Amino acid sequence: MVQTLLISLMVLLAHGDKSDPQDDQKQGPDYVAVIKSMPWNAEKSGPLIAPCPLPIVVPPGRPFRPGWGHLGPRKVGAGASLQDIERMRVRIGGVTAVVPTKMTTVDTNFTEPPNVYDGLPREAKVLYLLTLLDADQWSKAINEGISLTDCRGIQVAVMQSILPKPFSMTTVTMAGGPWGIFTNPDAGYTDLSDDDRAQVRIKLVRDVYFSVWHGDRNGNGRISDWPAKGTIAPALRFDEGTKFGHRIRVESPNVARESQLSLADRRFDVRVALVDGESVGDLVSRLAAASGIELYADPHYTGMKMVELGRDASARDLLKALSLGVTGTYRRVGAAYVLTCDLIGAGAHYAQLAAWFPSVGEVVDQRTRLWLSMIRKSGELSKVKFSTSKVDSLSQAELANMEQNDLPGASAHWKMLNTTQASDVVRTQYGGFDANEDRIDISSLLRYELILPDGKFPITVDTWSLCNFPDHAPVGPKSPPAVDLPLKAPAGVDGLLLRADSAPSAQEDVERVHKFGLGHLWLQTDDVAALRAATAAADPLGIKVEAVVRPWDLTSARTGGLDITAAGDHGGTLAASEAANLQFQELWQNVPAYPPVVRDQISPLSPATKERFTSLGRMTDVKGLAGFALLDAFPVGYAKETHGADSWYWYSNALDIMLSFGYSEPQRLQHLRTEHVDPADIEPFFPMFNVSILEEWCNGEVDSGWQAYEKWQHEKGVWMHDAVLKLATTLAKSGKPILLPGQPIKAETPPYPESLLFAWNSSSDLPVIHWEERGDEARKTCDALVIRIADDEDEDQRNRVAANLLKRLADSRKPIVLDFSDVPESHLDRVLKVWLKAGTPLSGQ
Repeated sequence: MVQTLLISLMVLLAHGDKSDPQDDQKQGPDYVAVIKSMPWNAEKSGPLIAPCPLPIVVPPGRPFRPGWGHLGPRKVGAGASLQDIERMRVRIGGVTAVVPTKMTTVDTNFTEPPNVYDGLPREAKVLYLLTLLDADQWSKAINEGISLTDCRGIQVAVMQSILPKPFSMTTVTMAGGPWGIFTNPDAGYTDLSDDDRAQVRIKLVRDVYFSVWHGDRNGNGRISDWPAKGTIAPALRFDEGTKFGHRIRVESPNVARESQLSLADRRFDVRVALVDGESVGDLVSRLAAASGIELYADPHYTGMKMVELGRDASARDLLKALSLGVTGTYRRVGAAYVLTCDLIGAGAHYAQLAAWFPSVGEVVDQRTRLWLSMIRKSGELSKVKFSTSKVDSLSQAELANMEQNDLPGASAHWKMLNTTQASDVVRTQYGGFDANEDRIDISSLLRYELILPDGKFPITVDTWSLCNFPDHAPVGPKSPPAVDLPLKAPAGVDGLLLRADSAPSAQEDVERVHKFGLGHLWLQTDDVAALRAATAAADPLGIKVEAVVRPWDLTSARTGGLDITAAGDHGGTLAASEAANLQFQELWQNVPAYPPVVRDQISPLSPATKERFTSLGRMTDVKGLAGFALLDAFPVGYAKETHGADSWYWYSNALDIMLSFGYSEPQRLQHLRTEHVDPADIEPFFPMFNVSILEEWCNGEVDSGWQAYEKWQHEKGVWMHDAVLKLATTLAKSGKPILLPGQPIKAETPPYPESLLFAWNSSSDLPVIHWEERGDEARKTCDALVIRIADDEDEDQRNRVAANLLKRLADSRKPIVLDFSDVPESHLDRVLKVWLKAGTPLSGQ
């Protein structure tokens, strides 16, 4: 879905009374000053407690941007009341607390399916409406604009859904140029009457859009007549709390949230001295020391200033007042508790959005492309007038380029000009060009305006680039050519990777390898007896046995420290999320491999890890092993570092957040103790959707920032590196060769159709994978390739995997192992026969 140029306007209007373009003083009220200006006798009325957000200073000449912190209501003057700053007094035990009147609840459970028609983005609804118009209605939309009274049939319902109800408006002060928008802090909002709303017209206009390419980088811009600086223009108030018909952000009266901290504990009877002017973080630390209970405050709150009037209060009353004063709660993390937004966490909410938002967006994208394709083919677009006379200053080459790119099928005949052909108007808008390197393309940008009944000034709402959509509805991947199975494979397959849970099963696996004429069994088992049985059976047949270790598989009933994603998914729940995610499914339809199996797993700091590593270490006593291979040693989410992480990977940012592990309770607790933030509250800094959904949800100072997210990711990578190194060092005591996967250097390393393994010895550090070394580059440096085979009836996917296998067999000089370990034993012989022909000397023996 196209994210438009004026999304910033939409976000700003969601906070439309909170900035002043000419004021570099504190923005928003000074809560401390207002509260202290009110008379309060602590000796007579008891202690008074008030957590106060810090006012935000906006640099002069810059508009307010979301993410700079909590501003609260518009600025207030002398003599302000609690109502003016949206606060109220409540009695909590023996103290009086000044707390917000409202709280925000975020719902990202998505138990109901999205309403992708009623919940369509407004710009998509307009596209849908345009597909329903006849020629006369198109003419109206292009010239004076089309209103409800011009619609009929289903058009009326679509038009009603486009026009907000209530049609709430404010005014904005334009600062000149496409990004220069300032809100008027005292403008307030007014609603159109139903009669006036029915007269609002949708009018279509075009701008000139251009892209400039600098080698592998690009920039873009648009040419339009922007309102002069200082122009007062009308603007809509948008509801950013709802997406696709689901209300994500709900505002309600402030009440105590559900908490995981039992305040009935007698340790909270202790009296704590009040220290006026301290921070929330300081107060929470003193409460922890006084009660003996491990307590932390999320960074959203730590910098907030406290008004504390009186001598002392019980820890219980202070904790209650604090949580209500920040509209938060206490979440348990292992043995500790953290004062935070809710029991789920901002980072966890983002992860849930990551699983839901792009998948729903994919459905909307498909429909948007279809509708835009229909509009382009209608021939009406060329009749839409340009918003600027500057279009007449384009060169003939640019005009021809624009006409070509606006046609149906533009993606098939895309053309870029040399920048020597750029007109002065484009050069002025963009700046300088390097004619030796740069290329430029020109196209139309369709947008619509809402014309109010007075007709004075249009409300500019949204834009679409006509050239970015194909002229057909998106289709699934093409069926690949059929591959003749079982494989008449050349030399190159080194062996089979099979799983055995007992000694008899291991002996059967040896027979299977021998049956297919192979000389190498890679055996996955946690049973030392099964490993011994395999080596004993394999030795007379000349078959080598490699012990395969998947170190993080949960193999016992002890589940302490189960590794989970930020959204709390693991095993079956994560598999269900993947199955429901269109983006994930489409990605793996285009990869010549079966998607990885989701297993329940433990984490480096899980209590069960030491026990598991000790058990795996006993394998070094098995005689006759050819070596050890560690598979899946670095699950998604455990990259070595994230600095400079890029989004240009096979997995999107949203999928990476959805799939990333590392949020086991022991690891969250360790990070909370060292960094004083629960990773469940760390918001990813990736731009994957309109972040205003969660903006200012926490009633505190600022969000955790990308530095906190990067530090957390790096710490996870270090834990994983150290744990894998420890296990590999233990296995190396056997004197046998060790094969390991590389640890990704950066986050979001793309999936490979194969698992790449590298030889390792105890005198060196662990191997790493650089994202630049994708595909063939990485295969050149690895020492073995493992290709997973699944028990899957999808013939297309089987052909893709088979074709990739044949390609690897033809190209690679590395040992190739076929991994059947995820095939149930009851199906194994059938699946083997599908892929391999008995007696075929695949290993070249």
